[in-house]
Amino acid sequence: MKLLINKLNLVYPPITNQEGAWLWNVPEVRDFVKGSKLYMIGHREELKFINEQFISEGRGIIQFQLATATHKSPIIQISLYHCLPDIEDEISIELGEKLFRIKDSQGNVLQWYTPDILLYRYWKNQLSIRIIDDTEFNYRDFTRYELYYVGISKNNDSFSRLFDESHHARLKILTNEYPKSSGRLTDELLIFMFEIDKLNINIFDRIEDIDEQINYHTEDEIAIIADAEKAFIKLLETKYNEVKYKNYPNGDDGLYSEGLDRYCFYIGEDITFYTTKGDFIGASDVHDHADMIFVEGEVAKVVKETIDS
Repeated sequence: MKLLINKLNLVYPPITNQEGAWLWNVPEVRDFVKGSKLYMIGHREELKFINEQFISEGRGIIQFQLATATHKSPIIQISLYHCLPDIEDEISIELGEKLFRIKDSQGNVLQWYTPDILLYRYWKNQLSIRIIDDTEFNYRDFTRYELYYVGISKNNDSFSRLFDESHHARLKILTNEYPKSSGRLTDELLIFMFEIDKLNINIFDRIEDIDEQINYHTEDEIAIIADAEKAFIKLLETKYNEVKYKNYPNGDDGLYSEGLDRYCFYIGEDITFYTTKGDFIGASDVHDHADMIFVEGEVAKVVKETIDS
C-alpha cells in the first residue's frame, strides 16, 4: 500500500495585498519566498496594533494590543531583552499601527513586525510575549480568513505570479469585493504562499510487494501542487476560481496516475480558512489535529479532526 501525506507550510508570514506590493521591491524577500509555487488569497478585517507604547524598563518593553473591527487582544508586552539578547548597542524603536521596527545605532533594521508577522512568529514559538493580567489571548480570532482563491505557478514562484504581472483573480477581487470594516480592501486582502512537505509511507501487505514498493517515492513536485490546488478548489468551492475541477481527483496533471492508494493534504499553520462550505482548520502542533483533505481512489472528502471555531 502506497500512502502520501502532504503538509502545507507557509514560506513567509501572511502579507496583505498592500504589503505585497511594497515587499515585491525587496530582493531579500523575493529570494526568500521563491520556493513557493502554491498560493491562496483570503480576506479578513484589517488588523492593527493599537495603544502601542515603549516602556523604559530593563532593556525596554514594547506594549500594545492587536485589534480588528470585531476583536481586540489583551495587553501584550514584548521584552527587547528576549528579542535581542546579544545586542548591546544602543537601539531605536519605531512604533505604528501597521509596523514595529527596531534599529541599531547605525540605522540598520534588526527586527520588524507587522501584526501578521508577529502572530506568525508567536504560533511558531519564535517569539516570547507576556499577556498582562494573565488574560486569555485567543490569537486564532485574528487568523481566520474567508478563502477566495487558490492558485499555482508551475513555471515560476507564487510571489512572481501574483506581483510581477497582472494577476486576473487578485485584480478581480480588488474590483468586486467590499471591505469587511471601514478600511481599505488592499489592507484586508491576505496573501498566503505555501510549500509542501511530503511524506511517503509504504506498507507491505505481502512479501512480494517489498521489491516493488520499498524504494517508491512521489518525486513529481508539480503533480503534488497541481493536485493540492484542485483539491482545495473542488472541496472548499472557492469563490474566484472559475474552473471548479468537478471530476477531481480524476485528472491528467495531478496525483491520480501516481498509483497511490491514499493521500491527504493538511495545513500545518494556525490559520483557518472558510467558504460557504464551512471552516477548514489548520494547526502547527500535530497534537491539535488539523482538518485534512483525504483522497482514496475516486473519492475526495474533507475530514474534520477538530471542533469548528
